[in-house]
Amino acid sequence: MRTVWLLLLFIISSGGYAQFTYSLDQSIPVEVNGEPLKLAWAGGLNAAQINTMDLNGDNKQDLVVFDRTANKILTYVNQDNKYIYAPEYEELFPDQVSQWMLLRDFNCDGRKDIFTSDPFGIIVFVNTTKPGENLSWRYYNPGFPLLTKGFSGNVNLKVNPDDIPAIDDIDGDGDLDILNVRFVGVGTIEWHKNLSIERTGTCDSLQLERVTQYWGNIEECTCGKFAFGQTCASLPGGRTQHVGGKVLLTMDLDNDGDRELLFSEETCSRIYMLQNNGTPQDASMNSAVSFPPSAPVNF
Repeated sequence: MRTVWLLLLFIISSGGYAQFTYSLDQSIPVEVNGEPLKLAWAGGLNAAQINTMDLNGDNKQDLVVFDRTANKILTYVNQDNKYIYAPEYEELFPDQVSQWMLLRDFNCDGRKDIFTSDPFGIIVFVNTTKPGENLSWRYYNPGFPLLTKGFSGNVNLKVNPDDIPAIDDIDGDGDLDILNVRFVGVGTIEWHKNLSIERTGTCDSLQLERVTQYWGNIEECTCGKFAFGQTCASLPGGRTQHVGGKVLLTMDLDNDGDRELLFSEETCSRIYMLQNNGTPQDASMNSAVSFPPSAPVNF
């Protein structure tokens, strides 16, 4: 019997030593037609959405890329003025990220939070990382999507899964608002104003209210064609033909205090810029040009 036990222990210990562990070695060179690839071991990108945040606590903005096609997050640290692939940070992000991801600091604590798609709209993860520790997150509203006050009470802030909203301080009051193309119907833009500053004097929450479904006096008809101050149906031969996903991005391109809109959709090869001739509180657009005007992109 003693011999049997010794043999069994030998087999178990031998099996333990047979376990393998793997680590990524990025020092192995890779060349294509004699040209070295700088980030060969990071893999390829198909539909990249690029964000920045400080991954390692060195006060430098690193890259966080969400590849929608692969449904994968890739992380690159900013080191010696170049980006180094650092996959060890990827597993620290929530598994629930899907369709799109925007990193925005909504509560003004200096740490970027996660906004991403959900079957019922948008879900938000609050960045709870402590100095010197790994990235950590918690649900902003556990078990529920992001809510907004509609015309008859609180409702889910619905975003088509193929769309990417704009999350920005639209009216310049210090808290983050949300713009999205209407979930159903015509191609107008909803403005969900954050009332955190107005109600509490701080920007530590998302107290959203849909103040308009016609932000900027815009209706998108089809790729590169917009109706300003009227409907697509009122244009000669016009009608709404927007079936592809929409992407919105706002920024103050002319430094006048209000936000311009960059707009594109799934069927477009170009990005269009709509200049804001209104105010931060009352946006008004009346033209669209390919962006950048000097050398428009053409995907």
